[in-house]
Amino acid sequence: MSVNDDMELGDCFKIAADMTVPIMGIVSDHLQGLKNVTLVHGIVSGQGPIDGFWFTHAWVEGVTADGIKMVIDASNGRPIVMPQVLYYLIGQIDERVCERYRPETAKRRMIEYAHYGPWDGAPASHIDPTLSEIAGKAVA
Repeated sequence: MSVNDDMELGDCFKIAADMTVPIMGIVSDHLQGLKNVTLVHGIVSGQGPIDGFWFTHAWVEGVTADGIKMVIDASNGRPIVMPQVLYYLIGQIDERVCERYRPETAKRRMIEYAHYGPWDGAPASHIDPTLSEIAGKAVA
């Protein structure tokens, strides 16, 4: 993968928010059978060519009927569904810096801030690397 100025920024905040807050009562197919659905904003480690960089990210969590915590990350058109513990391990996610929002709270935050996030805590104060910083590492 090469990194250049045409690289698109991810759509994770919009996709995760749209999954969490049902529009006209329609629940995302990805969330069928899950309870305690929560929108999560956190900071994840880059993978592959962007390893070593940290990024703000958004995903959805829920609990199966068997009590297993699952992550649903449908960003960038690549839906991922896996146990929370594995997702956190792969992304090197520190749960202490994650912000969680129940659907009604997420809806209020979207209206209050007029964007999809991040809104609070470490994810909101984190500064993602610039495309030139990423490109510099990809060239090195």
